[in-house]
Amino acid sequence: MVTAEGKPEPVGGADHADAVAAARRLQELLDDRAAGDAPVGDVTCAPHVPLNLAAVTMLHAGLRVDPGELRQDVLVAKARPVAAP
Repeated sequence: MVTAEGKPEPVGGADHADAVAAARRLQELLDDRAAGDAPVGDVTCAPHVPLNLAAVTMLHAGLRVDPGELRQDVLVAKARPVAAP
């Protein structure tokens, strides 16, 4: 869900606008990676140690998971305000 200033102009409904905002942010992260930069998330657990709930869920489902992934940060990105034309 995208709220506040991260929501772009309405493009056919709230869900569609949320998807557009998320896709724009994902494109920024992919562009960073293509430029050779590691994507940087907008949220971090530092200085605390994170608990990767995605890895915990995989363990619970019976899948094999590298134990290091349990304490690995997950990339979290916030949709950003759309610049005025």
